Amino acid sequence: MSQEKSFPLLLLVDDDPVLRKALQEIFEFSQYAVVTAGNGKQGLEMLRSMFQPPDLIISDMVMPDMDGFQFMQAVQAEEAWHDIPFIFLSGRPRSTLDAKELRHIRYVPKPFLVEDLLSEVSNVLSL
Repeated sequence: MSQEKSFPLLLLVDDDPVLRKALQEIFEFSQYAVVTAGNGKQGLEMLRSMFQPPDLIISDMVMPDMDGFQFMQAVQAEEAWHDIPFIFLSGRPRSTLDAKELRHIRYVPKPFLVEDLLSEVSNVLSL
């Protein structure tokens, strides 16, 4: 009897194609299923096309067309997606971000150590 193993599903949204591809490979090597998008608008399109919502969204904050906060607000406005956790990646120093924006939001500053990001992902998924 074969039992299919299910890997946690991540949606990775970042406008840097090199970083996006590298992170996709790292996550897949670390036993995650990954879908990607280049900005918030593409992320919403990806969510609408998915059979099941992702277990976690990892998103850059500063992107063209729709930034990370606008993307998160659009996701959370949909009842089916409201509880999907987010981890934000950003090159902006945490001190420059509005404290209200960061309340209850996971944040990993760029540049980051891969181990730190993987640890944060694991922590969020184990909650």
